[in-house]
Amino acid sequence: MSTPSNQDVAWVTSRDHPWRLASRDGHVHDGDLVAFSAGVLAGGYIGEVGRTWPAGGGAGATALYRRWESLWDRLIAACQPDAGARGLLAAYAASGEPDPPMPVARGLGMGFDPPLISTQLPQTATDERLEPGMVLAVTGYVWEPGIGAVFGREAVLITADGPEVLTASPMWRA
Repeated sequence: MSTPSNQDVAWVTSRDHPWRLASRDGHVHDGDLVAFSAGVLAGGYIGEVGRTWPAGGGAGATALYRRWESLWDRLIAACQPDAGARGLLAAYAASGEPDPPMPVARGLGMGFDPPLISTQLPQTATDERLEPGMVLAVTGYVWEPGIGAVFGREAVLITADGPEVLTASPMWRA
């Protein structure tokens, strides 16, 4: 396993800031939300997966996970053939979530492939269309003060019939 586009492969999400790492004592504690992000390289192609697991159970994070699931439903619904990539950014607003601190989606293939859909690149999101055959790393990210963040990244194939989630690894459910 490699980490082709990730610097941190496991981290405790911050309860105090939406995109910083927790900066306590370097240990995982009950109630922490631990994010994992990993990439694989096979046959010259890159794939990625991202997950968040609650340490010691997830009682305090149940509502946050439900928010992530609601966001994810909108993100996957936006992954339609010939749809504008801006729909992926609009999924956050439709879910009532703020813009994420990382790209919402980017192409997977032989490296950091286009398109790169990010609030920091609004013209790209406006100009790009999702085409059948594209494989994207689509990211859902929600944060709550005092709790932390739920991060999930899935590999999604855009087909002529709609999106196909290629990721099969489990995710903690509320």
